[in-house]
Amino acid sequence: METSSAGSRDVDSGWSWVILISVFLWNCLEASTINLVGVLYVEFLEYFQGGTIATSWIGFSWSISMVLLSPVGGYLKDRCSFDQLRVVLSVCLILQSIGVATAGYISRLTGAILLFGISGGAVVGLVGPGAISLLGVYFIKHAEWHLQFYFVVQPLLR
Repeated sequence: METSSAGSRDVDSGWSWVILISVFLWNCLEASTINLVGVLYVEFLEYFQGGTIATSWIGFSWSISMVLLSPVGGYLKDRCSFDQLRVVLSVCLILQSIGVATAGYISRLTGAILLFGISGGAVVGLVGPGAISLLGVYFIKHAEWHLQFYFVVQPLLR
């Protein structure tokens, strides 16, 4: 972060824009991954040879684990410093990438439910509150404009 000549922090420039774009892109990728389950539903039915209810557990397990673990993510956000929060976010995103990439090689429906559904949704639930709260740390002067950009433009890209 840069400091002005008066000695006060000027957090509305430099890394702030990198954080805004990173959080924005992460949230778009998270939403597209959830939508990807619906797009690939017919392919999952054919590949796993499971019933419609059993196959729909992939998307359901993603959603329910995300919803159930979001309060835990909020608790972690409140208890961690922002340096610790960046480490937690990075580790969770690496784990999500490993889980989704490994799910591509699973030949059983239960493995896809566990790796893609539960682990993917759990990571999104843990990372979501912390990722959005980083915007409040890096933007002070123009926080309203940046949050409006994030919450208005991001759903349009889903």
